[in-house]
Order: sequence, then C-alpha cells, then structure tokens
Amino acid sequence: MHESNRGPESLVPDPPVPGVADIAFGLPPAPDPEIAARHASVLRGLRRWFILIALLGVLALIANMVELTLFIALATVFVAAGAADRDERFVTLSRVMSGLMVAGAAASFGFLGYYLANAPSVSWPGVGVALAAVGAVASLVTALPSAGHVLATWFFRTHATSHTSRLAARLVLMVLLFTVPGWLAMPPLLRSLERAAQPLLEPSSTVSTLLGMVVLAFGAVGFWIRRDAPATLDRLGLEPLRLSHVVVAIAGVAALFVLNMGTEQLQHRWFPDQWAHDQRINDMLAGGITMSATILVGVGAGIGEELTMRGALQPRLGLVLTSLLFAALHVHYSWFGMAMIFVLGLALGAIRKWTSTTVSILVHTIYDIAAVLAAVGVPKH
Repeated sequence: MHESNRGPESLVPDPPVPGVADIAFGLPPAPDPEIAARHASVLRGLRRWFILIALLGVLALIANMVELTLFIALATVFVAAGAADRDERFVTLSRVMSGLMVAGAAASFGFLGYYLANAPSVSWPGVGVALAAVGAVASLVTALPSAGHVLATWFFRTHATSHTSRLAARLVLMVLLFTVPGWLAMPPLLRSLERAAQPLLEPSSTVSTLLGMVVLAFGAVGFWIRRDAPATLDRLGLEPLRLSHVVVAIAGVAALFVLNMGTEQLQHRWFPDQWAHDQRINDMLAGGITMSATILVGVGAGIGEELTMRGALQPRLGLVLTSLLFAALHVHYSWFGMAMIFVLGLALGAIRKWTSTTVSILVHTIYDIAAVLAAVGVPKH
C-alpha cells in the first residue's frame, strides 16, 4: 500500500525494536534503562555498606571488639545476597561470600569437635564429637544451591526462594546443629572462665554485640540494597509507641516476671542442680557490675536481640522456630534454663506479632535490667 492511501496515524513511524540496529552493525544492544537503574542503585548501596563496614572494622580492630567483627562478617554476606537478588551480576559475589561463611562454619564445628574430644570432664564426649562432625558435614552440604533451596523451602514455607532466604536458612540450620555440642562444651569452658573472677558482661563486649546485631539486622533485610530507610524500619517492625503499646509493655514485663518467678521456684524445688548452675551463670554474667553497666546490658540485649530475632527473622521464620533459635543461642544455661528462655521467646514473639518490635524491645530491655538487679542486687555505682 502506498503512503498516499494510508490514514494519518500510519504516517507515524513504527517504534524501533531495541537493539536491532545495533545487532545489525555488530554492536551490543543498548542497555535496558530499568536494568541499568537497578544496577546503579545496587552499586550505590554496596558503596555505602563498604564505607560503613570499613569504619566499623577499624573500630572493632582498635577496641578489640571480637563480637562486632563476627556480626560484620555475617552482615556482609547478607548484603551480598541481597545484591544478587536484585541484580544477577552480583551472583558470583554472593556465592563467594556464602561459601566463605559455610567454610568458616565447618571449621568452627571441627574446632568444637576437637575441643570436646580433649577437654576435661565433658559429659558424653563421643556424642558431642559425633554431632560436631555432623554439623561440619551439614554446613558443607548446604553450600549446594539445591540444599539451600530445600532448607529455605522448609524453614520459610515458600517455594520462591532467593539468595537471601537460602543464606538465612543455612545460618538457622548451623545454629540449631550447634546447640547440643555447644551445650556439652560449656561446663569445662565456664569453669575456666569462672577462675577469672570478673563479670563476663563488660561494657565493651555489650556495645560490641549491640552494634553488631543492629548492623546484621539491617543488612539481612536489605537496607540500602533492596529497601530504603522507611521500608527497612517497617520491615523490622519499628513503629512509634502509642499509649496502648505502653499498657501492653507494662503488662508484658509483669507477665514475664510472674513467669520467671514461677518457673524458678519450680526449678529450685525439682531440679536443684540445674537451678544452682543457672544461678552461678547469672553471677558470672553480671556479678559486680555497676548500675550504668546494668542499664547498658539491658538496652544492648533488648535492642540487639529483638531486632535480629523478632524484627528481622520472626516475620519469615515464624514464632515457634524463632523462639527455638533464640533459646539455642543460650547454651551456657542448663537445659531447664534454655527451656525457660524458649518460653520467654514465645512471649516476646507474641508481643512483637500483636504490636511491634518497638514494644518487644521495650519489654525485653526493662525485663533484663530488672532481672539483673534482682539477681545481683542494686549496684552502688
């Protein structure tokens, strides 16, 4: 058909097919604007994280903050996974970082097995060594993408897994596998620490852990990579306090104290050895600390643990599994003490679910400060 016989709309040239002219002349196709913008956004976020991690790394080195170093490393792996979720050009980076984490976990299980085999007065050393070996092998197996997918599907109840969810699933499994051999290794380790006769909850270690947990929580949910600041705060459940939340917080603290007093009486009557062990741990953790250090301990545990456990993890892992993981991180207590912490985790998780992470932070902070004061008395300074 000649142009003179076409309608006015036919005089508008057909839109060009992206990349066709370039391909015809042997040139690479023009980049998709949306993909280019996403890549630039991820790069911008990675630069910010690099600066933050470098500054915190210097701080950890100067102040000898071992805990902060560990949490920075974990946060870096999650940041790389989040970048890979948004841009496939960062998949290799994510796999390398995840592989380093897996190798580190396997080496840690190997060291734990060696310690259990050689430390004096270890209960069931054969069981501990066997479970540590299982943990080392399982950690290496999780490096396989298919294994990570299966774990993420099971833990997070979704078939649409991602680099971040598979990484989180690996980490959850490693912590759970660490529970029993770590618990068996604690008695001789605690005896050696007890001879040092100084509080284990020092201000420097508390600040180190708090900073590390905050960085890990923000890195795990994709701050600067997949989410901006408002979206990150919303994902973590950090909301302004309302009057009704204050009422819930007061009731929550009271309920936790009643629960703690009741279970402690039960433990003291029916499991006196377990009770004596847990009291000794409390004395080691907080004996002789000052009032300011007590407040710092409560604030550090309240903010750090709630952000990572109830803020970042619980919305994906669920209430029960998150509480189980929370208890698994307290292997220095007796089995009864860990069971008690599991129940406390359920209570804090329910508060987070019905209100916000802000409220669970407030409850956890006040409860920990009051619990330390009740255990060691009111410090003079």
